[in-house]
Amino acid sequence: MESTWSASENYPHSSFHTNNVSRLARRIKNYQQQIDLFSSRLNASRNQRLVIGLICFGFAFAFMSKISSLMTGPAFLISLGVFIVWIIRTRRLAYFLDLLKIRQLYLRRTEAKIKGEFSSHQDLVIKDDPYSDLHLFGERSIFALIDETFSLEAKTQLRDQLIFGLADDKQLSEFHRQTELLSNSLFSCERFLHLGHRESDEPVSSEELEKTMQEPLTKPGYTLALIAHAVLFPSYLTVFFMIGYGQIKAPLSLPVVLYALFSLLTLKTISGSFRQSEMMERYLGRFKPTLTYLERRKGFFADLYTSRGDSFANSIGRLKLCVSFLSIQSHGLAYIIVNGLMPLSLVFTGLAEQWRRRHKDNFSSLLKELRHLEVVCSSVIVSHYHTETKPELHNERVVAGDEVYHPMIPRKDVVANTFKLDSEQTVILLTGSNMSGKSTFMRAVAVNQILALAGFPVFARSFSSSHAKVVSCLQVKDNLDQGYSYFYSEVRMVKDILERAKAGDALLFFIDEIFKGTNNRERFLGSKAVIQSLSASPLAMGVISTHDLELAELENSAPTLKNHHFRDDVESDHLVFNYKIQSGPCPTTNALKIMAIEGLPIES
Repeated sequence: MESTWSASENYPHSSFHTNNVSRLARRIKNYQQQIDLFSSRLNASRNQRLVIGLICFGFAFAFMSKISSLMTGPAFLISLGVFIVWIIRTRRLAYFLDLLKIRQLYLRRTEAKIKGEFSSHQDLVIKDDPYSDLHLFGERSIFALIDETFSLEAKTQLRDQLIFGLADDKQLSEFHRQTELLSNSLFSCERFLHLGHRESDEPVSSEELEKTMQEPLTKPGYTLALIAHAVLFPSYLTVFFMIGYGQIKAPLSLPVVLYALFSLLTLKTISGSFRQSEMMERYLGRFKPTLTYLERRKGFFADLYTSRGDSFANSIGRLKLCVSFLSIQSHGLAYIIVNGLMPLSLVFTGLAEQWRRRHKDNFSSLLKELRHLEVVCSSVIVSHYHTETKPELHNERVVAGDEVYHPMIPRKDVVANTFKLDSEQTVILLTGSNMSGKSTFMRAVAVNQILALAGFPVFARSFSSSHAKVVSCLQVKDNLDQGYSYFYSEVRMVKDILERAKAGDALLFFIDEIFKGTNNRERFLGSKAVIQSLSASPLAMGVISTHDLELAELENSAPTLKNHHFRDDVESDHLVFNYKIQSGPCPTTNALKIMAIEGLPIES
């Protein structure tokens, strides 16, 4: 059944989101039909493979038991060939079925993200998060909303891009240009991400892979040991066969034992090679589908990905072959016997080492391109499914948004607001009722400024901003480890904002319910001093909320401070909020109303 979900009409992307959810519902339905079809084909192929295998076994048994006609041998070979073909066919069907399921899961997750109802997402652990009160990271966070990457290093790059922003206008312009370029083919970006996620049950650590690629597989003395084997192995075989044919009178075991002792002694030159080469092959195997796809679409991705031809992706298969032969190291007795008779591990370690040397120099640039491409593709997904609005960044002292909203609010509940901060209005003093939307408004502006500086689309009809760095004091907590009370923690945070503002830093600050942790008189005096200082700052701008209505009078003495408010109404003993910002100080309060509605003994 097609989705009947629809978004709230109180924000600019309402129809955009509703249409996207409808399109995604159709795509999910189409994928389900393909999944059902491929599941049916896969089950049939498995049953056919079983029947063919039994027939092949029957012919083999008849041939070995000599109860056969002249056609039994050819029949066995034909049935064996068909059996092998059916094994390959079944594996391909399983691969495509798995890929279809990944795509459908991805679309379901995107649908939930658009609705603002997506489930928890475990991402990177952030120590000393400067935006902990904005919930940029963690479960069901801004990072979780925009992150589509599959490697740990790409996630780290995206994290740093959110925290620090892109360095300058040049980097921002280049990132926007790359996003716009890849936006021409949403399917290509999705396919690239799908392949990456399919191969990664958990994020791939390309940093660990890069480190492994730089370490040689062989130890000192390997080359000398290989030369010695090249001389001794043919000699050993010659002597062995000469003894076997009676041309030399000696025990047949003599050359075997002598060569085995030498061969086993030389294995110390490749100790640990299997574990290291297996790690290389395992990680590279995860990247192979994405690399193969990028080579096929190298014309489209040419601006972000340097084509290395099919050789690199295909050569991973040769590395896998070497690892297959080296895997005998995991079977102790077989490893000793085989390498006592021939230099198997020595030869294939050498081939794996040649592969490593050939590709290690270009590997760092390859991984850097891949993780940057993952981040750009994440931006493409955001622009296609969540918001089409590109921020305008400039060097003027202006931050303005038309119908700005918070991306984490479920779309059916979104209410957008318009604001402007400039040289004539550097500080908005926000008053208003409890639960009326003050904190959400400040978080919405802060989050969109961070997204704009990171090069991502913003959640607004339009958004124009300087490069002002966001600083916030919205969710203060006490610190038992350091012995800081709630109030002292807030004072330290406000002090940091003041010092940076006085130093001339371009800041966009947000302070929620300033100094609410102390008494009325001292809160008023402290808040007054801070607000007057910030309003006189040369480059800082921001929003401060308070419940002290007396502070609204500061508008008369601070020309760049303007009063705005959120309010509520009471209808049938229920509080009703419209969550729209309005000019002027708040004319109403609701604390006593809330207490009375909840049954507290409040006198009317």
